[in-house]
Amino acid sequence: GSTNGVASATNWTGPFRAIANLTAAAHGSEDPFIFERSSSLHMLWHAGPHGFHGWSTDGGSSWSVAAKGRYAFELHANASGAQGLKFKRRERPELLFDDGHGHASAAGAGRPLYLVTGVQEAASGVTYSLAQPIKAPIPSTPRRSDTT
Repeated sequence: GSTNGVASATNWTGPFRAIANLTAAAHGSEDPFIFERSSSLHMLWHAGPHGFHGWSTDGGSSWSVAAKGRYAFELHANASGAQGLKFKRRERPELLFDDGHGHASAAGAGRPLYLVTGVQEAASGVTYSLAQPIKAPIPSTPRRSDTT
């Protein structure tokens, strides 16, 4: 399976030096989304059907990952005027941020507004992109009890 990590180089063409491997899961991990929040780096990714969250407070040299069973996003979502949606898979996590002018933007300057994922419905198998509003702010660094 694939893994997600962080590497650096003095030039975009390389050569690259590996800094950290966050996802050594046997079944593979993919689709990382990295953003900065209050001087901490954060990464969202999925492995199998679930989403995960890791963070670094030292520029990416060392990383913490949320405790086992604490997923960054679940296999369900509430839907306005309908029963909740249940998914078989959620992939390609991305965030849309407040651009400071009341609009959503892919640039990570403001508060995260939406989690965007590709989903596959559990019952029908239908696939589509879902933009799910984020109600609570994402902390700059999760509490120590949230880590492994």
